[in-house]
Amino acid sequence: MAAMKPFQKQPEKCVYTGLWRPPPGALAVLAIIALAFCAFMFFTHVGEMTYFVGGAKVNYRELPNGRVLGQLDKGRKITCKEIKDGWCRTYFGRQRVFISMMVLTKEKPQKDNLIQKSGINAGWEKLFDSARKNENTKK
Repeated sequence: MAAMKPFQKQPEKCVYTGLWRPPPGALAVLAIIALAFCAFMFFTHVGEMTYFVGGAKVNYRELPNGRVLGQLDKGRKITCKEIKDGWCRTYFGRQRVFISMMVLTKEKPQKDNLIQKSGINAGWEKLFDSARKNENTKK
């Protein structure tokens, strides 16, 4: 057996399993580390708010009112880390970006109805609607 230092307690074996017991206080240290990790995870997500892009082709910027880095499509989900002076601070990958709160909504926007938006299909819709109205008035 290795030489023991003075006043060092010899490790004990468990009477049931025969395994070495952890030193006194080791479980308390592990519990404190686990508690600190849980608290860190909780507090890093407090204050995050989910929004959706409300307009088509919304700019995201390097700084508030700064250089435009790119554009976002309507309906994209955004998690704001901080809202200050009308700007949402978020991250795309490791890059910090800012989006104006004026173009973000709490509810997911409805998809555009393509039949009503496109010119040719809209004309056919109007034609069929007027035909239905004429048919109903003849009865």
